[in-house]
Amino acid sequence: MLFGIETNRICASIGEVSEWSKEHAWKACIRQRIEGSNPSLTAIYQKAPVADASGAFSYMMIINHYLVTSATLGIRCFILLVHVSMLSHYIKLKNFNYSERCFLRSHMQNKIIKYTKKTLLWTLTPVLILVIAVAIVMHLHPTFGDGPNAESLTKISQSKHYHDGHFHNLVKTDLMTESDEESYSIMDYFFPPEDKNPVKPLPSKKLENANIKNGTYTWLGHASFLMKTNDLTILTDPVFNGATPLPFGGKPFPIEHPIHIEHLPKVNVVVISHDHYDHLDYKGIKDFAQSVDMFFVPLGVKAHIMKWGVSEAKIIEMDWYENSRYKNIEFTLVPARHFSGRGITDQSSTLWGGWVIKSDNQNVYFSGDSGYFKEFQKIGEKYGPFDIAFIDTGAYNQAWATVHMMPEESVQASIDLKAKVYFPIGWSKFDLAPHMWDDPIIRAFKEATKKNVTIATPLIGETFSLDKLPQEQWWQGLRE
Repeated sequence: MLFGIETNRICASIGEVSEWSKEHAWKACIRQRIEGSNPSLTAIYQKAPVADASGAFSYMMIINHYLVTSATLGIRCFILLVHVSMLSHYIKLKNFNYSERCFLRSHMQNKIIKYTKKTLLWTLTPVLILVIAVAIVMHLHPTFGDGPNAESLTKISQSKHYHDGHFHNLVKTDLMTESDEESYSIMDYFFPPEDKNPVKPLPSKKLENANIKNGTYTWLGHASFLMKTNDLTILTDPVFNGATPLPFGGKPFPIEHPIHIEHLPKVNVVVISHDHYDHLDYKGIKDFAQSVDMFFVPLGVKAHIMKWGVSEAKIIEMDWYENSRYKNIEFTLVPARHFSGRGITDQSSTLWGGWVIKSDNQNVYFSGDSGYFKEFQKIGEKYGPFDIAFIDTGAYNQAWATVHMMPEESVQASIDLKAKVYFPIGWSKFDLAPHMWDDPIIRAFKEATKKNVTIATPLIGETFSLDKLPQEQWWQGLRE
């Protein structure tokens, strides 16, 4: 907006030059402003015809004024381009001899160099200060986590999925893909279109701990759910705060009955799928550090939660297809198609994955975040059938189609996994993609119905068992 206004003002002023050049008064005015300050310019001015000289020098003074007063880099660059173009025209006037044209050309170049230096100084200095400040914050603030200790480094370096300083997916995965969809900008994030996000608190159930018994599941929104088996309460990807490290943005959607950590029953085990902010909550882990008995995490994530107060003795970190038993429950980390990272330079430095949680009477799959790939079939063959599969069904877009599934792909993944019940996760809590907040469940429900897949659709906070599945389409009618 500012650029357009300034451009119009400049062009209007330049347009008036031709009118000014018709008036002999302008010659005296301009001579008065430049005479004495630069004898060479004054001499050239006096030699040129009135119209040409007045036009050239009045133009130069207008441009110089805007160069000094315009603080925006884009405006200055525009002015300099016009400056070069217009002065090149005047330099070609036959009234100037060779030496005078050379002087004008040199004068113009000096002006451009001078203002370019000023512009770069005024622009790059604040940017440099900002970069240094961000680097300091990211190094010192605990929310960004920590690097692995010697024991973890040894295990990471021995992983066949780790090389060149990064973990890699089982199949080639470009994080950004070509898309015909409309681009999604930062302005769209802060100023979403009407009805993109819930316009009022979403319906939910008040959490009733008395209902949480062996064989039950309770959805807490996004990728967080409670399950109880063998008298142990297991919690996945506990996020009870924001989905970003920033003080703005990433806030949960309002719900009728908010759920906080103090509302939960005693949690025995926490499993983490990867270290992205909407799955690994710094404040949440700090709150759980002393009360939770055991944490199961992918390789590299241990360093983060140790920095946040979790004892190393309470953490088991694993590679893909490794498993560990805890109180007669087997936890297996299985591959996902995704990536990791909490900072600018640590992309894919920690592992990501899904989990198979198997007890005497329950076999559960939890995907974390993942794009679709054929490994789901292998997991289904090796560990299935599953009583229920909690599968990523949100935050998707064609621009990153390899690392998040479309709802239709999520339904297919449940089929590949041999899941008896498909539970869509990753939606209804945060605004993380261009799609409408309820688009994931609308498409998933439609596709599941089409392919005869049993789908569970509880309210946030609702506890249920497999013999009494919630399947109400509660999201209908919530748009205005």
